[in-house]
Amino acid sequence: MANLVPDAAATCHGVLHHVTADMFKVLCKIEATYDIITVTATPYTPYSSSRSSSCDCAEAPAAASQQAPAVASALAAAPAAAPGTHGSPLTATAFIVQPEHMAQQQQEHPEWHSSLPSDRYIRIITAGLQHHGVDPAWVQHVAQQQCVPSKAPQHYLKFPEPELQDGEVLREFTAEQLAQFVGKMTDNKVVTACGHKVLEIDVSPAPNALHVVYLRDFMAGHELSFGTCRNLYEPRLPPLEVPSDLRQEHVDWAEDFVAEWMNKTRFKARVIGRLLGPLGTAAAPLPQP
Repeated sequence: MANLVPDAAATCHGVLHHVTADMFKVLCKIEATYDIITVTATPYTPYSSSRSSSCDCAEAPAAASQQAPAVASALAAAPAAAPGTHGSPLTATAFIVQPEHMAQQQQEHPEWHSSLPSDRYIRIITAGLQHHGVDPAWVQHVAQQQCVPSKAPQHYLKFPEPELQDGEVLREFTAEQLAQFVGKMTDNKVVTACGHKVLEIDVSPAPNALHVVYLRDFMAGHELSFGTCRNLYEPRLPPLEVPSDLRQEHVDWAEDFVAEWMNKTRFKARVIGRLLGPLGTAAAPLPQP
């Protein structure tokens, strides 16, 4: 991500990933709501082209002026320049929110833009620093940065169950019935599921919001907890590799994340049914090349 400071000529510390073209295709799908630009990065440590990925620190302009072509055309290109030597600048790609979108969001919801990282981010970064043997004093410095604290489970948001009249029953969906909504948006509405709750999400209040494309292409017709927890790693949750690993605590965390997202985007979500089968049924597949 490159949205760090408004000065396009500024530099910052960051993480430079060396990925294959197929890996980059997956990243583009995961980050489908962002735009792609090119930046200049200077690795602090050498890295080998034989490795499929690396996490070398780099300095890169916080916002580059050279706009890359659309994501579709960027997919065919190499995700980064050929590996360089220590200290040699190279060209890399970065995902950003375009300034006009940032300005609109800041105007409509100034309370969202404290620029503070989440506690979850700090914990993930700190664990990575410890794993790679970074100076403990620096690890402690990072761990003490101001951040937005994580919620306790008892404070998680929930999608309320509908109030049924006498004789009414909540519609039941099989995985096959839910799959009929894959990739579909009708009258600005998509149907997805969170755990056993089948949701109808109305994006009419903000049909051009950044995340509508992700909602339609990756969540519609699927249960979203598995994909959400896999893509948005929370170290406090149990390990999650396959849909059968899904537990209620994953669902609760994902439900809170998505419900909060609905509030921020002004999308309207309501429970319209119950998904049959064990947790993990109809899980949204992970993006593939």
